[in-house]
Amino acid sequence: MPLKRRNSGALPELFNNKGSVWLAVPMKLSRRRFSALTLGSLALGSLAEACTPRQAADSKLVFWTMQLQPTFTDFIGERLAVFTAETGIVVQWVDVPWADMESKILTAMAANNAPDLANLNPSFAAKLAERNTLLDVWPCLSDRDRDAYAYYPRLWQANQWQNTTFGIPWYVTTDITFYNQPLLEAAGLSQPPRTFIELAQAAAQIKAATGKYAFLLTMDGSQVLEAMVQMGLELLNTEGSVAYATPAAEAIFQYWVDLFQNGLITP
Repeated sequence: MPLKRRNSGALPELFNNKGSVWLAVPMKLSRRRFSALTLGSLALGSLAEACTPRQAADSKLVFWTMQLQPTFTDFIGERLAVFTAETGIVVQWVDVPWADMESKILTAMAANNAPDLANLNPSFAAKLAERNTLLDVWPCLSDRDRDAYAYYPRLWQANQWQNTTFGIPWYVTTDITFYNQPLLEAAGLSQPPRTFIELAQAAAQIKAATGKYAFLLTMDGSQVLEAMVQMGLELLNTEGSVAYATPAAEAIFQYWVDLFQNGLITP
């Protein structure tokens, strides 16, 4: 996602907010803008071709990713080689450990030495977008990239804020569930729970029969809201305002509170 030019006095406010990172990096404000990737295909070519051409002395891109080496070293290296051959722009690829990305991004921004492109997660990117620190990448996209919007609209919408597209979808993950069959059998369960109601019932049954927790919940800052969506709740109304200050939302939140208070979820 691209970062807007900010004077040095405006940057410290970013350090007051914690968040996760998708694909965002601070740019060197004197000569280049900052862009971020968040979900789909590597779009370096599209950005470079659609945006302002670089001068020969500026034909270099700095690209940060989150812990993709060594698994994707060959794949990304090949793509960058093709990009350089087609555009003449050399890409400096820096792979950053997952846990360090947010702090390194903010440090680079404060030092006026941000990368051109960065791999961030939507939560952290959205925090930057809310503070008007990211550039709109939509004008930099090719027609082919814009056509992809019709196929994956939700992925693109996760990178938009107030009619601004602050990131490009790069990759997406899908949650899967593993279950311990012997533990279920020890609690007298013939199959794993299929609904949230069955999950709460199974958690109580497993704890009573075995003394063990039914499942591990990693409760970070967004998981409660994600669970609300999974349970059928709309978080925003058509005007973009909060829509979950309702009795239904309170009941869903109470569901998790009860699991914790009854000792059915790991503390």
